[in-house]
Amino acid sequence: MKKTEKSFDCMAFKRAAQLSVYDEIKEITHEEELTYFRSKAQNGPLGEWWSRRKGHDAHIPYCAEQGEEYQAQKS
Repeated sequence: MKKTEKSFDCMAFKRAAQLSVYDEIKEITHEEELTYFRSKAQNGPLGEWWSRRKGHDAHIPYCAEQGEEYQAQKS
């Protein structure tokens, strides 16, 4: 089996991203950490989609901000 030379190391990229996040959150409280991740989710590349998700537990804070009542979808 011939080994292919990679131009992109996915695992190295993932580990660098995780280390960056760790450095940002290592000295903050649990509540600040939740706020950090919620902000990243809402303002990141998929933020608009995230905000429109209905019936998803992560959507609760967005509903509350909009004054909407949250009701979980029954499966």
